[in-house]
Amino acid sequence: MGYPRHQAAPATLPHIERQKAVRDAHSPRDPLAADPAERTVYTLRREPPARGLPPELAEGLDAEQRAAVEGAGGRTLILASAGAGKTRTLVATLARLVAEGVPAQSIVLTTFTRRAAAEMVGRASAAAGVDLSGMLAGTVQSICARLLREGGSAVGVPPGFSVLDPEDQSDLMTLARDAVLGGMDERPSLPKPATLVSYAGSAAESGRPLAEVVAAANGRLADRTELIEKIVVGYTERKRSQALLDYADLLALGHRLLDEGGAAADRIRGRIRWVLVDELHDMNPVQAALVEALGRDGNVVAVADPDQAIYSWRGADPEVVRRYAEAPGTRVFPLQTNYRSRPEIVALAQETLPAGNPWGKTLRSSRPAGSQRPVIAHLASVADEAAFVTQRIADLITAGREPGDIAVLYRAHHHSLELQLALTTAGVEFELYSGARLVESAHIKDVLAFCRLRHNPRDEHARNRALRLL
Repeated sequence: MGYPRHQAAPATLPHIERQKAVRDAHSPRDPLAADPAERTVYTLRREPPARGLPPELAEGLDAEQRAAVEGAGGRTLILASAGAGKTRTLVATLARLVAEGVPAQSIVLTTFTRRAAAEMVGRASAAAGVDLSGMLAGTVQSICARLLREGGSAVGVPPGFSVLDPEDQSDLMTLARDAVLGGMDERPSLPKPATLVSYAGSAAESGRPLAEVVAAANGRLADRTELIEKIVVGYTERKRSQALLDYADLLALGHRLLDEGGAAADRIRGRIRWVLVDELHDMNPVQAALVEALGRDGNVVAVADPDQAIYSWRGADPEVVRRYAEAPGTRVFPLQTNYRSRPEIVALAQETLPAGNPWGKTLRSSRPAGSQRPVIAHLASVADEAAFVTQRIADLITAGREPGDIAVLYRAHHHSLELQLALTTAGVEFELYSGARLVESAHIKDVLAFCRLRHNPRDEHARNRALRLL
């Protein structure tokens, strides 16, 4: 058992020291001090790591997936259609790399959520039998945060910075807005603080002037652009004085670190040999440029499907996939077999592909045909949609279906409000599986305020929240 760093081991008793001296006099402890002629040196021969995909990892992969896993290297795009096993393929690619002896510290995995990153790393670690705890994996923002803590001083970022979540950003923007409008007799109508945060973030990430971002988002704010610029300047100054970064700062400063960080950037890129990218189609140009900068001196393997891009409203640009694919040296591996849906659904998806099917997809299903065909209902309003879904649920229950066999999916929680009202009015019982995330709950944020304050004493926003509880 060792001793803590602040506690030295006790001195050896004198009679023990005397015994050690007698022993060393007869037989020196240095094994290399003996006569070389009488010394035998043994060298442990290690088998070089096998190249290619180990047989145990190849199990469960179809021909397209296996081709992508074995061919991944250099600049690679895995064009994965919906339900085609892109996660399995990416996990197998990661497992293949570590099985071949690639150090975990030289691999970066970017995903859309931290949960997805943890799941992929866990599955790859189990498949390859290698500990991947030292691997850099997570969202682009979380990876930037870790890089900035390591080398952010090269671009003026203190290592003890705090990261603002969306609610914190809105609160800070509210303070900046009130400081600017406080002396006005008549307060002009302005967007909500969260909207102002999105304007500031778009300007920071894209490098465009704030006035241009505001004009593109809402041309009716042209006469208040100067006022919005003052508010955003106040917001930025508050972040700087309190060592706070928002999500847009993480991206912009992370990209700047890799571009202008000098020795710090060289040190980071020097150890990264592989960059694996999930959901490239949901990245904005800054995120895409950042992951390419990370893998500039190594290999970049991106998984994408531009036909599944749904986040253009918050800056994602599906064109990054086309630009990536058209770059010299990029190899494209298609995954087109759907393991999730029946042929009727896959056929509908094939028919709804963009005009001309620019990526040349031929979707197919691995499942047997079903007895029902999908229905597309064109309705005039949200209320009509809720009424239609409620009516179909009632019909199914009347026909003998169990209520627990019926599910309703929607894109965002606020889309469910009319449906909840319609179901309640019709007397249909239901169970809801969406709402605020745990870390966004007020009581959790109250506890985190104290944690943030201890980590960063300059975090005035956390101090104010903590003081409200006392």
